[in-house]
Amino acid sequence: MRGQGAVRLALLWTAYFIMMAGFYLAASWTPRLLEQSGYSAGQGVSGGVLLNLGGIAGTLLFGALALRAPGRVLTMLAFLAAGAAFLTMGLVLGTTAAALAAAVAVGISVNAAGAGLNAGAPGLYPAGVRATGAGWAMAFGRLGALTAPRPGGAAPGPLPGPGDAVQHVRAAAGRGRARGRRHHLVRRAGLCARAHDQGEPMKAVRLHDYHKHPVVDEVPEPEPSGPLDVIVRIGGAGVCRTDLHIIEGQWAEAMAPRLPYTIGHENAGWVHAVGEGVTNVRVGDTVILHPQPSCGLCPACRAGRDMQCADAFFPGVSGHDGGMAEYLRTTARACVRLDPDTDPADVAALADAGITAYHAVRKALPLLHPGTSAVVLGAGGLGHIGVQALAALTAARIIVVDRNPGALHLAASIGADATVPADGDHVEAVRALTGGRGADVVFDFVAEQGAEQDAWEMTAPAGSLFVVGYGGELWIPTMALVAEEKNVIGNMVGTYTDLAELMVLAQAGKVTLHTVRYPLEEAPRALDDLALGRIRGRAILVP
Repeated sequence: MRGQGAVRLALLWTAYFIMMAGFYLAASWTPRLLEQSGYSAGQGVSGGVLLNLGGIAGTLLFGALALRAPGRVLTMLAFLAAGAAFLTMGLVLGTTAAALAAAVAVGISVNAAGAGLNAGAPGLYPAGVRATGAGWAMAFGRLGALTAPRPGGAAPGPLPGPGDAVQHVRAAAGRGRARGRRHHLVRRAGLCARAHDQGEPMKAVRLHDYHKHPVVDEVPEPEPSGPLDVIVRIGGAGVCRTDLHIIEGQWAEAMAPRLPYTIGHENAGWVHAVGEGVTNVRVGDTVILHPQPSCGLCPACRAGRDMQCADAFFPGVSGHDGGMAEYLRTTARACVRLDPDTDPADVAALADAGITAYHAVRKALPLLHPGTSAVVLGAGGLGHIGVQALAALTAARIIVVDRNPGALHLAASIGADATVPADGDHVEAVRALTGGRGADVVFDFVAEQGAEQDAWEMTAPAGSLFVVGYGGELWIPTMALVAEEKNVIGNMVGTYTDLAELMVLAQAGKVTLHTVRYPLEEAPRALDDLALGRIRGRAILVP
């Protein structure tokens, strides 16, 4: 009988440890699995707590069975001690003494319990184990919040919800960075999207002084700092004439950037990391970025006028680091998803040059019915996109003026009906092509070095001049403005909707960027080539 009892006890202990190991592993991984299935962080840790409670029940059950085995009371105590060890393991691994004290001290508020929990060591243990401990600390903390005495008899504060749990775990990750290993927990609609190691150096084109070439530096990779932030691994960054203006200091007064900073505002690439509030893109998505992330809440945003957003910023222009780098931080509102097969370098310049030209053409559509004429002055990076947008959206006759024969040849191949060399007689040539009147609509993509006055002279009475380029000064006699009833319309980039529509045209093959690629390290050479007129189409930096 004694031998049978010993065998029975050994089998009982073996079954118990197998059961408890299963409970512990399930409780440790349940939070992660629940979150990956779309449940909130609070629901995830609650699942871990419930499974741990199942472990308690199992301990009591096996303890009751043990009372019938040899040793009875001692065996029962041994089972309970082993069960307690299993059940506290998740809590100990997930928190520090501060959280344990907060969980045990009933009078401590739930926020103190959460603060203690946050001091855990992220990265040293699986996220599921930490979340199991978080569940226990939150459970004890809730009890403390309900029972803690309040000064003056005030009512207990609100209990922490799923959002609080997310913030607790994110704060824990922040403290982990302070201990030397940098992690950032980023979330997407309740899913753990990426635990992103931070602090790795990356290359970036940085402007240190005005009137001097930017320098390729090594700087830390950006990380999400807000719930709607998106980190994009750059696949292509356009080189724009605005970058030349920035280097010359033309934007210094308007934007007041703090030097040094990374330039580049025409960007496309792949989503690398997202903040916990991002729902419209996922890690790995191919995206093109609107150059000016907007708030979405001000009257201008509500009306769809992104460029007039009261709380916008302009990476690469306003002092916020731009995309001539390996990685860029932007926001979810700036991201337009693309076909996964799209090469970001093929479309990056559409993010600014493209939507600027498209925005101007789209505004002019009511004026460009069949039988009208449109002049594109300057067929460079913006102008050649304007030509294609006009050809795709209107039946107007398209006349292109440029001083570069190569640009005129390109324009003729992508939709121009007539080309005119800017040789000093181009204003009269345009009038001759339009029956002596001038064009119904003129798009000035140059607007400096005298081109702005030529554009005005090419515009027909009651016609419209859309000024897209900048740098010069337009002098108009008020008598001519009144007598001829001409319209002058300014254009600043474009809206998110403009970019989305343009990408439809681009992916349908109706708008194509003509590009010259440069490695990121050759940014100074690309800027020189642009300044000296050596580039047909658009220069693209590829990290």
